[in-house]
Amino acid sequence: MERKKYIILSFVLLLFPTFVWSAKNYKEEIYKAYIDGDMERWKLLLEDMDAQASVLTVSIEDMINYQYGYIGWCVGVGRKTEAKRWLDKLEPLLESLEKQQTRPALVGAYRAAVIGFKIGLDTYKAPFIGPKSIEYAKRAMRLDSGEAMGFIQYGNILFFTPSMFGGDKPGAIGYYKEAVAKMEAKALQTQKNWNYLSLLAVLATAYYETGDREKALLVLEKCLNVEPNFKWVKNELYPHYKNKK
Repeated sequence: MERKKYIILSFVLLLFPTFVWSAKNYKEEIYKAYIDGDMERWKLLLEDMDAQASVLTVSIEDMINYQYGYIGWCVGVGRKTEAKRWLDKLEPLLESLEKQQTRPALVGAYRAAVIGFKIGLDTYKAPFIGPKSIEYAKRAMRLDSGEAMGFIQYGNILFFTPSMFGGDKPGAIGYYKEAVAKMEAKALQTQKNWNYLSLLAVLATAYYETGDREKALLVLEKCLNVEPNFKWVKNELYPHYKNKK
């Protein structure tokens, strides 16, 4: 009986070698694209997953995370059409994850992020949907105090909201630090994880923009100790912060 199972498995692998290889390596490829600053490669990986309906072999959580990272970059560089296209793909995945009722805190954190993206694309929406983003982020932190993503999103809300509307950059640092501690409490979350590197870079930026250059540099040095080939930090952020008077 066992021999028959192995024969069937071998036949499946023979029929679909590219599909299985690709599914197995998406996390590694996304990570490499991130540290290389190759977002076109990231996009191609998303397109590949989407074309193969890889939600069947890649977890919904990972699919959401990869799309979330790419959308955030698109919003940051002004690729609005591209960001909206992938938002339309991400939201149904979030609905699927929500129906599973296994990670409500993570769902809440991503919903907070989605609203943040929509505000980034159309700032006039901030007064209308901004409070809902805050509500989702707070709920995520309340539901699972060990889940870093809710703390990241609440930190983002405080950091990117203008102070006249309740933003608080120094306050954001506290939430980013909490998120770092929560990720570091789970060893696997710090290993070849683009989210962890991104969080360290964001924390360093928050320190720098609130006038604490020394702490910013220490966090960037920590980031480079984790991943010496992280080009954005190695070639841009660290030299800029170090040489800025």
